Amino acid sequence: MSQAGAMSRARGRSGSDTKSRILGAAATLVEQKGLVTSLEEIAAASGISKAGVLYHFKSKHSLWTALGQELLDSLGAQLEAAIDPADRSPGGFARAYIASALPNDDGVVLGSRELSLLDSMMQEPTLRDFVAEGQWDLTRRLYDDGLPLSVVTLIVAAVDGAALAHETPGLGEDQIAALRTQLLELTRRPHLWEALEGRRSRLSGRQGSTRVNGGEEES
Repeated sequence: MSQAGAMSRARGRSGSDTKSRILGAAATLVEQKGLVTSLEEIAAASGISKAGVLYHFKSKHSLWTALGQELLDSLGAQLEAAIDPADRSPGGFARAYIASALPNDDGVVLGSRELSLLDSMMQEPTLRDFVAEGQWDLTRRLYDDGLPLSVVTLIVAAVDGAALAHETPGLGEDQIAALRTQLLELTRRPHLWEALEGRRSRLSGRQGSTRVNGGEEES
């Protein structure tokens, strides 16, 4: 069957609608089976022939990268939407990140589906760099948000650690809620930033002194 014939079942749909249908089916199947999902399974789930899928995505890798980009775009859009438009002080994006990444009172984590799917994609070596680069683009926003480097580093480490602890018998809901409040408060207290920056400078000085005393040249 020709590609034109294969697309007859999709007649009446726009190209973007058909792509969205394919990507939606692919996302659901990846949740269920991971990246071992075949093009035939995606085609069947989307109601489009395999030739029709390949008309829009030239290979399975092309489909996965398109899905990854859609997930990253969705995650970024959700974070942008979480920013308080009235919040003009430094750290607005960081506050949206903290409030979104840590479970709220209902136990909901913004973008949890996207993050779970992206984590699955990171297990595939051919997709790892692509996903990591996209995630770094989002993380870079935190470092360009007007907060000191030490504060952003602490926030990212605390949120990542809490997310892992939430999935295992680690931090309880009350502890995560308290951490959420403390991190949000940190972004609004410049005197705490100064304390963290001062501690980082002292630690750097000690490490340099240790290297010199140990017979190594200080960098």
